[in-house]
Amino acid sequence: MMNRKKSNVLFIVTKSEPGGAQKFVYEQILILEDEFNLFLATDTQGWLFEQSNSRLINWFLDNRIKGISFTYLIELIKFIRKNDINLVVCNSANGGLYGRIAAYILKRKSIYVSHGWSSIYRGKKIAFVFNNIEKLLSSISSSILCISENDFIIARTKIRINLSTVKTIPNKIFPVISNKTLSAKDATNKIIRILTVARLDYPKRLDLLIEAFGNLNNVEVYIVGGGPQEGVLRELVEKNLFNNIFLLGTVSSFSDFGSYDLFVLLSNSEGLPMSAIEAMSCELPLILSDVGGCKELIRNNGILVKNDISSIREGFDECIRNVEKFRAESISLFNEKFNLEVNKQEYINYYHSVLSK
Repeated sequence: MMNRKKSNVLFIVTKSEPGGAQKFVYEQILILEDEFNLFLATDTQGWLFEQSNSRLINWFLDNRIKGISFTYLIELIKFIRKNDINLVVCNSANGGLYGRIAAYILKRKSIYVSHGWSSIYRGKKIAFVFNNIEKLLSSISSSILCISENDFIIARTKIRINLSTVKTIPNKIFPVISNKTLSAKDATNKIIRILTVARLDYPKRLDLLIEAFGNLNNVEVYIVGGGPQEGVLRELVEKNLFNNIFLLGTVSSFSDFGSYDLFVLLSNSEGLPMSAIEAMSCELPLILSDVGGCKELIRNNGILVKNDISSIREGFDECIRNVEKFRAESISLFNEKFNLEVNKQEYINYYHSVLSK
């Protein structure tokens, strides 16, 4: 039953499938369920809905959110008005478009969570057009939440958002339980199991990961995730007879980081990748592309690499030589900056501050 003394908060995200933004929304729901009445708008009864629906007062599921639909906007406005939503928290490009316009029309508060600024990496050659649209939408937002220092820099220098509305809170997650460790001695005497967890779609560079490690001695690569590029990647593996590359497909609520030795995420663009933070919480050394906010996750716990094979392999060799130090630094940095268990009040205070403006 809805508690009328609490504010009503609607989270909106375009897709309910597993992903970084969806994990963010789910864990926000976990920390906020005692503070607010919570609602969700997304496309279908996918992973996010299945994980969170028992904690929600109500929800609005409609596939039209994935396209441009005036009728969807009208229905969203009706939902917000009917459920007396006080704050709309937007977590995707389409969700940010619909959520902020609806909140503005109804004179409700809204937050847009950057998650890597899709106006930059999706816009490509016409990014300036999408940046101008984002600047306009940001002007009707109550607040912009940047999930990394790099996202804040983009907001300031490329999109030119009014900084009085911007708040930066680096992504945080609940720690993943892991009992496995890899020592330097282990690393020289066994097959090194590399893990990546990602949606198989642009801007991720799973093709480069496969080419860098395909049939490399003493290495196995495990790719967790699904997406539009899955068929092409499987063809790449089969065509080149890479017998050490394993595409595991989508694994709901994947948490088995402890069965692996290194975490690698290659991409042309990132915000602050949730899967890399999960790997840190399991003491895994990281190899990350030097893009977006990835450098904020590296502090003597892994290597930033260029998106070319020689740089990736050099980073791999460096990780193996320093595996014990990198493992210890990963968990140390995680607990200091990215552990949601000890930092959840920062988010709670933020939402209350936006509502009180």
